Amino acid sequence: MIKLSDHFTRKTMLRFTFPSIMMMIFTSIYGMVDGFFISNFVGSTQFAAVNLIMPFIMIFGAVGMVFGTGGSALVSMLLGMKEEKKAIETFSFLVYFASALGFVFMFLGIAITEPVAKALGASEAMLPYCVAYARVCFLGSVPFVLQNLFQAFFITAEKPHLGFIVTVAAGITNMILDGLFMGVIGWGVESAAAATVIGQVVGGVIPVFYFANNNNSSVSFHFGAQNTDELKSLLKKCLQIVLGFALILTALAEIFATPLSMIFVGYNKELLDITTNAFHIYAISFIFMGFNIFGSSFFTALNNGAISALISFMRTLVFQVIAILTLPQFFGINGIWFAVTAAEAGSIVLTIICSIANRKKYQYY
Repeated sequence: MIKLSDHFTRKTMLRFTFPSIMMMIFTSIYGMVDGFFISNFVGSTQFAAVNLIMPFIMIFGAVGMVFGTGGSALVSMLLGMKEEKKAIETFSFLVYFASALGFVFMFLGIAITEPVAKALGASEAMLPYCVAYARVCFLGSVPFVLQNLFQAFFITAEKPHLGFIVTVAAGITNMILDGLFMGVIGWGVESAAAATVIGQVVGGVIPVFYFANNNNSSVSFHFGAQNTDELKSLLKKCLQIVLGFALILTALAEIFATPLSMIFVGYNKELLDITTNAFHIYAISFIFMGFNIFGSSFFTALNNGAISALISFMRTLVFQVIAILTLPQFFGINGIWFAVTAAEAGSIVLTIICSIANRKKYQYY
């Protein structure tokens, strides 16, 4: 078994991270399956409604990722400093607090879904589907938050393969129920949300049994252990791997833009042309995206939440808003698709500046 305290070569790093990579890919795939069934078995209006309201739903789920990413880094650092009791107490607090927030999000989300959908520009035809889908999804807020939280802690527990297994179980549950509810029975958009919630229950509850039992997971985090040589080695190897995947994913996205678009909107040629063009433009952002995500996560791992939050905030909000407001004036509708790439390009400049400014403090190069 590979431990976080081990020396990581490129081979061992890929072996250790491969389950997590596959977990993220699988999560994206079963998210696509939701869209496939809604678009092909329920209707294009419902598909558009779900896409419109989805970012609002994901904001609440992202809280679990925040607690998981930041919390797992903090727990790992404490374990690396041999403060095991404090690490366990921190982990327990995060689980309880995230669960409580899940309940708050459930009631809050249900209450404000309709005005939010209207603010996002939902038409009269789309509004009821936005509200119906989101309100059912919010019923699963607690397991949704916990699922995202535990995915990060499986890595801290040196069990990334278990995180992958749980994600696959949740995804398969979602897929099967999507096919049953919409493809076989013929239910509406609410059934897609119900399938998602049931899958989240699987993904959020199973890890509870693992972490509630005594296990022999032992973690040492190189920053907490003040192992600067290994920290430098890890940073170099990670950047090389991120670059490799960035180039590969960009190439694959450009090659398969048309067939992937056909899965969702192949029934409408005009819509297919628009989607394919958007896909080609959006795919350029993959060149920069991985470095920005890694940069934010890296500073989280260094227990510098301020810089991590700054990179994420500027990348996902400030730069994107500026790009969306300005680029369409010069490039028309293509400016909307270019906005993400422009935001990622601006973010990588910020990430580089932050990395250079803090290199002496953390001694990572």
